[in-house]
Amino acid sequence: MSDYVLRIIPMDQDYIPSAEAQQIAVAQLKEMLPDGEMCRAEAYDQLRFIDQGENGEAVLCPSCGKRFPIDPFTEHDPGVMWCSR
Repeated sequence: MSDYVLRIIPMDQDYIPSAEAQQIAVAQLKEMLPDGEMCRAEAYDQLRFIDQGENGEAVLCPSCGKRFPIDPFTEHDPGVMWCSR
């Protein structure tokens, strides 16, 4: 069975909602989707690649627009190595 994942990522990479705002967002989401599981807020200290799950084809650099293809079946694929660090 497949899982559905909702990730909300701010456009501003430096914006981190306050702990209170994160708690409010999680509570509202739980109210909207009562059958959902594992609802939580996560924040990171530095910019991080957030993997969308299966069927990823490439990563696009938001600054220069360069496309990094991903081939998970190729050993030492630069795209995969960059994403997983």
